[in-house]
Amino acid sequence: MNNTLFIFDFDDTLVFSGAVVHITHADGSKESLESHEFATYQEQPGDQFDYSEFDTYPPDGKIIKKTFSKMLDVISVHGPDNVIVLSARGNSVPMRQFLKDNGLSSNIEIVGVGSSNPQDKASYVEQKLKTGNWTSVEIFEDSVANINAIGSMISSKYPNIFYMKNHIQAEGILRKTVYNLLKELFCL
Repeated sequence: MNNTLFIFDFDDTLVFSGAVVHITHADGSKESLESHEFATYQEQPGDQFDYSEFDTYPPDGKIIKKTFSKMLDVISVHGPDNVIVLSARGNSVPMRQFLKDNGLSSNIEIVGVGSSNPQDKASYVEQKLKTGNWTSVEIFEDSVANINAIGSMISSKYPNIFYMKNHIQAEGILRKTVYNLLKELFCL
């Protein structure tokens, strides 16, 4: 029997949240990065991070329709027990409320690991795999580091579980990047 665990990331996979990470550098200068920008940020000595916007209801949240619809379809076909929203955020309550406000009626598991370290998501998935008779895992995630960490853990500890990955590259991020480039080139 095929029993798939479906894992959906929250920020930049299901939702454009509008939340940013505030960074205070050692020299006192400040910078704010959206989650997709922070995903590739190289920490500098003395950096201090403020993730507080990620513990609240998404300030300018917008559903990413394609991925959100896929999640609803998966819930309909496979049931809510096979679906997890797994986020680096620390507080799952605002995520649950936002998804409910936007049409999620099923009571799926929503987990915030409270860390941007990819190994923390991989550790959570490892614990989850111990609790069920899973034959495959399918992940929907914007972070390649998270995809790779979870995939490495599965291949080393659960070689009989089939791993499918969906790297989400939301078109809104592409539009924003193109807009910023045009703005810079043409002084818009």
